[in-house]
Amino acid sequence: MTDIVQTASSSSSLAAAPGLSARAWAFLKAHWIPIAIAVVCAVILGLFSWHRFLHQSKAPHFIYQAMAWLEGSLDMGVDPPNQEDWVKIGDKFFQSFPAFPAVVMLPFVALHGYQFNDTSFTVFMAAIGLALFFLLLRRLSRDGESGRNELENVAFTGLLGFGTLFFYCAIRGEVWFTAEVMGVGLTSLYVCFSLKARRPIVAG
Repeated sequence: MTDIVQTASSSSSLAAAPGLSARAWAFLKAHWIPIAIAVVCAVILGLFSWHRFLHQSKAPHFIYQAMAWLEGSLDMGVDPPNQEDWVKIGDKFFQSFPAFPAVVMLPFVALHGYQFNDTSFTVFMAAIGLALFFLLLRRLSRDGESGRNELENVAFTGLLGFGTLFFYCAIRGEVWFTAEVMGVGLTSLYVCFSLKARRPIVAG
């Protein structure tokens, strides 16, 4: 009886595997352009970041904020590494910027502590943000809000990534630039979900 159950289970797994592979292939086929954009941009931005890519930035405020939360505190609990834009109240230091990037960093800071590299994190967030920006342009085209084709949308994505201040922000890390880079991706998502009130709750 046990052998029958095991055989049935194995057959079910084998039957499910092709379906899973087909879905994965369909996803890749539908989204290969934004995936390629993310990968290529991550490589190029990482190269331009150069030695910075391997080191924590000089303004790792979000790392300290995430670490403070993990230790059950709002204040830093330790002296900050510099005096740039920290808030000191009494003998306590606080991080003064909107803290969503610190939320995203939480699992990584939990693993690496104060040594987490926010520069490479920012590079990867920038690459993802550019892919999301492309998806926004594609959505505008498919909804008839834009007359641009796929190639033009790719070109405009490249223009944002490498022809504006986004490029400078993406390769440096640092608290101000990490937040601005993530803002591009999040704004792109917001507009995508908001178009024609497609997913207003998610957008909100």
